[in-house]
Amino acid sequence: MDWATAAALPVAGFTARRDLDLLRVGDTDTLLIHGAAGAVGTVAVQLAIVHGATVIGTASSANHDYLLGLSSDLAGQPCEGLSGTSGKWSSACPAW
Repeated sequence: MDWATAAALPVAGFTARRDLDLLRVGDTDTLLIHGAAGAVGTVAVQLAIVHGATVIGTASSANHDYLLGLSSDLAGQPCEGLSGTSGKWSSACPAW
């Protein structure tokens, strides 16, 4: 890991943690995380799952294998990014 990546990692972790705390994510929640393969998304997926939430993650098809490797508890299959779907994530994520 290079120094720039190492320096940025705590920022992504703090951002994900803060957002999940503000949302009070728990075991009865379903969370849709856009950009789940990005720095903040990667941490958010893992923390949300640890807190018992059902997690649906969006990522480009090039990142689906990476996203599935984050946790076997990820709900369904990763979904393609939702730009152009007018927020209709259920049609972009056929498993849902």
